[in-house]
Amino acid sequence: METIRGCWSVKELERQIASLYYERSGLSKNKEALSALVQQQATLLQPKDVINTPVTLEFLGLNERALVTENNLEQSILDNLQHFLLEMGHGFCFEAR
Repeated sequence: METIRGCWSVKELERQIASLYYERSGLSKNKEALSALVQQQATLLQPKDVINTPVTLEFLGLNERALVTENNLEQSILDNLQHFLLEMGHGFCFEAR
């Protein structure tokens, strides 16, 4: 709940876990003050942090150095999705591209 309320990044969440924030909040007599203090000290997640986050797609087999267009990316994702669903066997359907 604190992560959602504070809009924490993964790095900030890991820091709070490492500092035993959950245990400290459970033992605290003034939970609101502790929460406010943590929110004040936390590094907030900005929109640029989400937009610039790299996505790892090595399973697509695309050349790292090549310029990948949106159409090529979409085609590779659909090819892999179709292959994955066919491997799942009966009960799965890939209707259209």
